[in-house]
Amino acid sequence: MKTSLGVADIDWDENGNPHSRLFADGYSADADPIAESRYVFIEANDLPRRFAALAPGQTFVVAETGFGTGLNFVLTHDCFCQHAPVGARLRYISFEGYPMRRADITRALGRWSSLADTSAALLHRYPPLVPGHHFCQFNRNIELQLIFDPVEQGLASLSRGALTIDAWFLDGFAPAKNPQMWSNQVFEQMGSLSGENTSLATFTAAGEVRRQLQAQGFQVARQAGFGRKREMLTARYQTPAPPTRGKPLPTWHFPSPLAQPVSAVAIIGAGIGGLTLARALNQRSVETHLFEASPAAVSGASGNPQAALFGRLSIDRGDLGDLVRACLTYASRWYENHWAELKTGQCGLLQLPRDAAEAARMQALVDQLPTDNGMLSWLDASTATEQSGVAVNSGGLWFPQSGWVSPPLLADQILALEGIRLHCGTKVRATPLNTGNWQIQDDTGRIYGEYQAVAICTGAVKQTTGIDWLPLRAVPGQLSLLDASAAAAIPLRTILCQSAYLTPAHAGRQCLGATYRIGDRGLDERESEHQENLSQLATMIPRTPPWNPIVQGGRVAVRGTTPDYMPIVGPLPDREALMQSRSLWPRSAGRGIPSQLPFVRGLYLHQGFGSRGFAYAPLCAQHLASQICAQPSPLADRIQRAIHPGRFLIREIIKETT
Repeated sequence: MKTSLGVADIDWDENGNPHSRLFADGYSADADPIAESRYVFIEANDLPRRFAALAPGQTFVVAETGFGTGLNFVLTHDCFCQHAPVGARLRYISFEGYPMRRADITRALGRWSSLADTSAALLHRYPPLVPGHHFCQFNRNIELQLIFDPVEQGLASLSRGALTIDAWFLDGFAPAKNPQMWSNQVFEQMGSLSGENTSLATFTAAGEVRRQLQAQGFQVARQAGFGRKREMLTARYQTPAPPTRGKPLPTWHFPSPLAQPVSAVAIIGAGIGGLTLARALNQRSVETHLFEASPAAVSGASGNPQAALFGRLSIDRGDLGDLVRACLTYASRWYENHWAELKTGQCGLLQLPRDAAEAARMQALVDQLPTDNGMLSWLDASTATEQSGVAVNSGGLWFPQSGWVSPPLLADQILALEGIRLHCGTKVRATPLNTGNWQIQDDTGRIYGEYQAVAICTGAVKQTTGIDWLPLRAVPGQLSLLDASAAAAIPLRTILCQSAYLTPAHAGRQCLGATYRIGDRGLDERESEHQENLSQLATMIPRTPPWNPIVQGGRVAVRGTTPDYMPIVGPLPDREALMQSRSLWPRSAGRGIPSQLPFVRGLYLHQGFGSRGFAYAPLCAQHLASQICAQPSPLADRIQRAIHPGRFLIREIIKETT
């Protein structure tokens, strides 16, 4: 599956209302779009009352077919802020196969001063026009999961069985003009994502829509429509529809909720994995204690002076490609506050191809995405030279929203948050208690307390017993630190990346690297690897003018990598219990795949990021924090499986039973 994405083609009428040229239909009522949205979706779903009835910590999920201008989201956001109690959460999931450009949304929402603040917040977070899931966070515990894919594909990407929609907004173009948004498959997926309290509202009263909803277990009612529309439909989910034929959906990766509410979590490891998870849990009002064996945070692989925000994109919609795209778009917003304090971090990144074949793939990727998509573009060699400040030997991909991170500064920012505490210089062990909690104790016998959950965030270190089966490899690598004094600095304005990367000058140094010591566990600094890094630099920047980089020193650290290049994020399966229950496994298409893996209660993993930790960890941390707190994940269902620790056991099971 390719990464192509269409963009809305807009006409504007004399009243400033947008209309789609492709579907020959308007995005809302011409007379009063705000009143229509409130009447059809917010009031018909009884949202003010339902928001007010939420308990602190409870999550309400709205799903919308057709994001359009974002007006429904803006009004729902404001309604939630007005009525929901402090501590309640809103997850707003919206699908859009033809997203609007930021300028068009600005024009559409800019007509209403009463919505100015929320509209500005949405526009600030509006993601690049690239396919897949985009996770955006707002104040008051409001999250927007915007999925730029056709609605049928987007619905199929959600975790049916682990996610229940509380209210549906069916707001696509009219069924006669956009039949794909109202297909049988769409309604079947809606039924599988609904529960006993699910409501639904839509502007249309088409008979086929009513029959499809009834077939999926909804009790449908007609009511007066808005404005010139005579009728509209509302519905309540009553009885599950008969299961559809087809391959059963995998459920082995669904986490088991903890026995009690989560108020405190122990995080072992204070690198980028531990820090981002602490931040994500802190946003959910969970107290976190980080335990780091080294004398300070970010002392291991996360501790380079400058860390580049980078990941290699693919033209295909595979698991790794979709993960990289989702992580990069989220991380570029997640680091905004960090970059604001750093002032020079968000400098952009120029990725040069390693050969002609990669250059062709890069250009094909750009061709599949909309012009001015906000994430990447192709620069020819002349423009790349002008953008980077140095003469490069080819064109490349330009990522204007990328940059570099100062790990020590980032650690200071996160550790300054109330509710996050760091314990350094001590090795600890986690012991399960009969209460269902975990106890953390160090080598001296000191007990730090009890926690509902423990997360292992130790990079390449397996840290705890029972996970020897995980194929987590330790791969050391060496970074070269170049003299960036006025006389020696390479005048680079962006991050430059090919087989190695080079950062702009900061604090008198530039970072160049890093090497990979495959099968070599040595941690010594080596002159041969400084020369290897300098050789990689010479392939990126021809020596005209004749740069003479001066290596001031180096840094060797160990990355944690996996065979499939995907991180390991999720609850730890209980392999021993799984193997003991082999005779009870249900069979699926001739394969012995369990319907759900047994897990070690309250023990989670967040590691295996390789050299991409600063790009992957912020979004993966949101996913893991959501699982720990029994909230919806921001990741597509298949990506949750692709990074799950249990995937290696599932592959073992499949291999043995086929």
